[in-house]
Amino acid sequence: MSSRSRRDFLASAAAAVAGMAVARQAWTQQQKKPLTGCDYVQDLAKHWDVVRPALASRYHRLHHCFFHYVRNNWDTLDGAARSAIADLQWDAPRPSMIKAKWDKRTGRTTVFWATANGSGEDFLFYHRWMIAMVDAMLASHGLGPVEPWSDKDAIPAPRAGCDDEAVPPFIPRFEDPKSGNPIDLPFLQLRVEQMKKPSFFWDKLNWWGAELRDYAALEETSLGALGARIEGGVHNQMHIRWSAYPTNGWTLIRNEDDFRTKWDDPGYDTLFDEYSSHIGPYFYRLHKWVDNRIEDWAEAHGDEVVRYTTPWGFDWFRTGKWVQIDKPWTGAWGFDRITPDEERRRVSVMEKVAAAMFPPSEALLPPEQREDRILSIRDLVD
Repeated sequence: MSSRSRRDFLASAAAAVAGMAVARQAWTQQQKKPLTGCDYVQDLAKHWDVVRPALASRYHRLHHCFFHYVRNNWDTLDGAARSAIADLQWDAPRPSMIKAKWDKRTGRTTVFWATANGSGEDFLFYHRWMIAMVDAMLASHGLGPVEPWSDKDAIPAPRAGCDDEAVPPFIPRFEDPKSGNPIDLPFLQLRVEQMKKPSFFWDKLNWWGAELRDYAALEETSLGALGARIEGGVHNQMHIRWSAYPTNGWTLIRNEDDFRTKWDDPGYDTLFDEYSSHIGPYFYRLHKWVDNRIEDWAEAHGDEVVRYTTPWGFDWFRTGKWVQIDKPWTGAWGFDRITPDEERRRVSVMEKVAAAMFPPSEALLPPEQREDRILSIRDLVD
């Protein structure tokens, strides 16, 4: 090979190598392009096992469950139960559901969502802190943050949203902890069936979604009223509409008075149960959508509300005309990092709360009588 030919060959080879390097760099940059929309939320769901074990722990299950159980039932619990729960530092300063004082009938009275006592602030604050905790866990693995439905901040309409946001088939049947037999509640099953139909979205959810972004209405609404209306309305209904059978394949779900450790299986993760709803990724899409309604509310109020940064790194609001509560209630504890010994101690305390709310003597009653006493998400399918 002549010297000239050799130089030409080397030059062309160098150009080819340089071209390959440029192509490789462009491909790498393309691969690193941030995911958005369904690609983003579905990719996060694929990596959810980095947080699932912690969320499925007995500690987090009991904490989430009793945050709702105690608030929902505080106004209707008998004196002995309230006293026992208060001794365990789990008494709710503001019930989420109340009964009318004028109603003096014996037995169970009609209850309704408390929109004026600030309990809605507890609901919104608790779940904002929970999202912050999960975001921190995801960030430690280079993932996150949590984003709302479809990464579009819109409740998924029928045949819209991401592929994994289609409404799943589900009929709630509960396992009797004494016999293992199924407990069927026909009214509840019919209601769930109706709530999963396309018409329920257009008749209810779509309108709620629009109303909760109506700035003219939001600027006349307190934070507590907003939270209570969301919790008792669109929040509960989204939980029920997107409820599915647990991913471990079980077809019966936990009865509300059953706290056996079998339900601590990481795959027991149905949205239909406060003991398990917070484990899977769909809970966080739902609650991030709820959390964004706080931002709409704050934007509607403008300078009338004042933010501050909590010790846990997320924003909240100082008390004033539109904010009632200085220290929102998150149960006896929040989501601070704790030692394994402290976690075991807290689990022991919450198991005593369970015993106070569901006395052993009640286990002798038939399921339909036990069902009538405590309000959980399955009772709130209005």
